[in-house]
Amino acid sequence: MVPAIAWHLVSCRTDTALHVCIRRFTRFLLYLGYPAVDAAELKIQSFCRTVSAFAMEYRTAREKLIQQRQKAASLQARKGSRGLITADVIISALFSLHYVLLARVSF
Repeated sequence: MVPAIAWHLVSCRTDTALHVCIRRFTRFLLYLGYPAVDAAELKIQSFCRTVSAFAMEYRTAREKLIQQRQKAASLQARKGSRGLITADVIISALFSLHYVLLARVSF
């Protein structure tokens, strides 16, 4: 008899927890602006699937936007230095020329 009572208590707790979870989910949907009729009929799995799909689309769009901004910044940097010879290029060319001239000179 005791195991039956214990099973009944566990079952009751599980049912109560499920009802509390569903009630909280429904209240959350109402907070988001769902109509009361739609909030009562919407399944949790369906809502979670929709949120998951939105999150994936959002991540993809955000990454694409970040890449576009990086590309625009690199093009702007290249555009700003177009036609200019940087000091590093000049110095490295002078050093290489110096070493070539030293190699040609024989003592």
